[in-house]
Amino acid sequence: MSQAENSTATTTGAPATSPAAPSRISFQSAGAVRANNRPTTARQLASEIRGAHAHLIARLAAVPPNMINPFLQADEDDLQLRADHLRIVLRATADYVGAFMRDTASFTHAMHLDRKYLDGLLNDIIGDTAGAIENAAETVREERAYREG
Repeated sequence: MSQAENSTATTTGAPATSPAAPSRISFQSAGAVRANNRPTTARQLASEIRGAHAHLIARLAAVPPNMINPFLQADEDDLQLRADHLRIVLRATADYVGAFMRDTASFTHAMHLDRKYLDGLLNDIIGDTAGAIENAAETVREERAYREG
């Protein structure tokens, strides 16, 4: 196949019925102004972070910790409830920290926010702390099964 024939062939190897039109780059949005994601008034600026704070408080208030009887040793259900509670509390806190850092970064050019890194740190903290309690619950469950078995 010659080079001229090659230029009219499609990716399937069959000859094209018409030569391909040259691709054109469009600059229609070159003069467009990007939408500003930041609120425009001081009241809106203050309400965003206050709204995130109120949401944090509401999430924390909705999930009180379970009580473990001080005269008994915690069983696996007590520990699992504690792990679940801690995970919820820390997730709510992590969401607030993310909103707080984004809000702070939006007011200064001197702060660089690496959201993925921050999310990774917070997820590691949540996994390590709640995971330790979940591991303890599993240990208690295994010990109980051993004693009963």
